[in-house]
Amino acid sequence: MILSFSAWEWFLLLITGAGPMGAAFFTWDAAMKMGDPRIIGSLSYMTPFTATLFLAILGGHPLTWISVIAMVSIVTGAVVGSLDLIRGKQHAVGEIIAQETS
Repeated sequence: MILSFSAWEWFLLLITGAGPMGAAFFTWDAAMKMGDPRIIGSLSYMTPFTATLFLAILGGHPLTWISVIAMVSIVTGAVVGSLDLIRGKQHAVGEIIAQETS
């Protein structure tokens, strides 16, 4: 099956790739190079949480109990995954890699 896109659809695809998707990949790459991957990994779990919240608020859709349970589960998982950081057991990424290789 061959798909054919109109000029407007190609334009929208290019804008999506260069705009929000391109910016997301660029900022993710910069964060991984300059930040703590453990924090970034935990924060990445907030994407579905905020997307669901924005859809409910801006889209005018009510939050269901299943959505609320899913959002609480997401936040709980991010907190559990960050317990070492919350407790202050922060290590430099280089130290962790050095310990694993030796």
